[in-house]
Amino acid sequence: MKRIICVLLAAVMMLSMTGCKGGKKNDTSLVDVSQYLSRTLTVDDLKKNELKNISISPDCIISQPKEINSIREFNWSSPKQLDNNEFIRQFKQTYEYLFGGGFEESCFYVDSEHSHVQYNDSGEKISDLKRVSELEKQIKSNEEYIFTLIYDDVSSSKKERSFMLYQSPLYCGGMSSFNRGGLDSLLHPNESRRRLELSYPKTELKPGNSFQPESDETVFISGVNKPVSELVRTYEDYVNSLPVFEDTNVTTQVISASSYLLPDGKNYCVGFETSAKYKGIMFDSPDSGKVPTDYTFISGFGGMVTPDKVDSAYGIFRCFNISDEKEYDKMLPADKALEKVSSELTTEVVFELRQVNLVYTMTAPSSYEREKDVRKCAAEWKFTLYNKNDNHFYYCYVNACDGESFHYYAAPAPEESKEAEL
Repeated sequence: MKRIICVLLAAVMMLSMTGCKGGKKNDTSLVDVSQYLSRTLTVDDLKKNELKNISISPDCIISQPKEINSIREFNWSSPKQLDNNEFIRQFKQTYEYLFGGGFEESCFYVDSEHSHVQYNDSGEKISDLKRVSELEKQIKSNEEYIFTLIYDDVSSSKKERSFMLYQSPLYCGGMSSFNRGGLDSLLHPNESRRRLELSYPKTELKPGNSFQPESDETVFISGVNKPVSELVRTYEDYVNSLPVFEDTNVTTQVISASSYLLPDGKNYCVGFETSAKYKGIMFDSPDSGKVPTDYTFISGFGGMVTPDKVDSAYGIFRCFNISDEKEYDKMLPADKALEKVSSELTTEVVFELRQVNLVYTMTAPSSYEREKDVRKCAAEWKFTLYNKNDNHFYYCYVNACDGESFHYYAAPAPEESKEAEL
């Protein structure tokens, strides 16, 4: 009996020494989070051990969070459905903040159970959105389930109008997107139609240059040269200052920026790819059109046509529901994570490492979890590798909390990546 008690006590002591504030396993390989991320990681930090199947590009980009003391695992879920009347009140209040007065009920549409756009097999529209006023009774009594509220001023009585869309689904604390119409007015000056989607430079114009968010390269925008980093700050500061009606726990952050030549042949507009940032670490975003089915991504975009004003934004991340959070002050360093990637990949190919990021990944919900929209999230090292033999990028992930789990997906690289190798 005494021996059994001693064994149990030893087990309890071991558990108390390995709580959530530390690493999970392979403790000898883990390092202190705050110390490791307090300095800038370099390519030399990844070259501690020679890897036969991975070469490191001299232009490899290493993106890391700053000033954080821990990394996390947690569950994410969507906010609860609002009462319809409160939903509308919040929508109108945010509209007033964005655009000032002049809200017209004739421009106020709803996407709901009995109001949606449908097309037949021939592509002909057979049903359209209804105005909120047309379903006022059902909406006020909460009989009508609202998916989205939309304000579009195509039917406005104002003499001067722009193509403006503001969409507010129940996602990330209320607001999802808005469009002031600056790009639309330049590309389609004589067009007047209701737009159910946001205009975005990437879908309308041929891209010029791509930039990292901190780049000091300049873009000629609305007659002046502006550093990309300054435009990024303007965009982030604005969208992260927009009012929300819950406690904020995430911010919207730019991942990359691109310039697009406008029809005048001189000026450029700028487009931003964005994601959510939670306690210092970005959520992963897709790098290509092909993504794994067992993981989901958080991504948004926005645009500016003048250097002092945000023209449009889609995906404004401010509020998530976070639960079952576990915090770790120890992490797997990037070089050890890269060793894990090397051990999982074939030795018949030499992959070129192009980029390293520390991100939060999000799994797709299981069939049981889907009813609650629960997604598991974890801090992971993300390595972007290029294989010149098949012209594919390989996106490899290693759990940064313990270094045990590994997953990856591959996607065709743009042709310019192949040309760069020739």
